[in-house]
Amino acid sequence: MTDYSPAFSRNDQSPIAKWFWTVDRGLLAAALTLVALGVSLSFASSPAAILADQSISDPFHYSWRMIVWAAGGTVMMLLASLLSPRGVRRIALLALLGAIVVMAALPFIGNEVKGAARWVNLGPFSLQPSEFAKPSLIVFAAWMFSEAQKGQGVPGVSIAFGAWALTVGLLLIQPDIGQTLLITTTFMA
Repeated sequence: MTDYSPAFSRNDQSPIAKWFWTVDRGLLAAALTLVALGVSLSFASSPAAILADQSISDPFHYSWRMIVWAAGGTVMMLLASLLSPRGVRRIALLALLGAIVVMAALPFIGNEVKGAARWVNLGPFSLQPSEFAKPSLIVFAAWMFSEAQKGQGVPGVSIAFGAWALTVGLLLIQPDIGQTLLITTTFMA
């Protein structure tokens, strides 16, 4: 029988050691499993997508793209898990403000497809700002709700509902009913 010794001592105060001892391993395993499942399922759907676009010769073109984006997303997820709660709140606030500014500009700079302007073209790829608004709004709202619970005069509930209303209003202008319903359901939960 071999003895297990952890990679880091409990006395080690480096950011990686703190992460190692505080990360929710079950949640991390579930997230990594979902990423791996998504990548593996893309190999089943990629050939069918290629049939619709005859200009691409590699039958797994979209699967390779999925691998690249999944790897980048996994690295970003792991880096974000190293942040302190204060750092997460700051990034959420900045991401929410940035998403709101870009969503407000979408009627003027957005790429219109089938009557909806939801995307911003940035050279070789396009970006949907509501994808940044979703997680950042939820983190920001949770922060505001917790500040309101402290009873120190911060109108956190009003601020959270104001941010939700502004985000939903901008989504309805695009129009994007699906994202509106998703954000509203998550926010209300």
